[in-house]
Amino acid sequence: MDTSPVRGLRVVPVTNWGHAETMRFVRNTCRAGFAHDTAKIGRRAQRAWWQANRTRMVAALYYVGDAPAGYGLLRQSEDGRWWSSVAVLPRFGGIGFGRAITQHLVRQSPDGVVWAEARKDQPAACALHRADDWEVIGEDAERWHYRTRPDIGERRPWLEAGS
Repeated sequence: MDTSPVRGLRVVPVTNWGHAETMRFVRNTCRAGFAHDTAKIGRRAQRAWWQANRTRMVAALYYVGDAPAGYGLLRQSEDGRWWSSVAVLPRFGGIGFGRAITQHLVRQSPDGVVWAEARKDQPAACALHRADDWEVIGEDAERWHYRTRPDIGERRPWLEAGS
């Protein structure tokens, strides 16, 4: 995981249970905007998730100073696809951290392609996935379905070393 600064965010790879617990806090705070399961996750369920998925994921926490601002997660599904999940705490919303985290995260994909979904009633998530890095591959009544463009790994203009 690239740990260089991302637009003023400090990147900390998720490598242990404490990190997974911080992810749970962020996810529970932001759960209303998620494309799928929006139920609150308890400590026991997070532990089970961590045990089952820690070898099939690339994840990072993003901090402003010592405060967690959000997380980015790539998790490999049974069919081999890498799916993204990004959350930014409300106090850090609206200033570009979601885009910076997503752009940083997708460049960590082991095979260069990332899949995502965004609820149609979440305009910020939809706008983020309408960026140059993504293409719409379908939709259903509630969600847009996305995939990163084939040349994603070749473009890195957003990375601001030392910011």
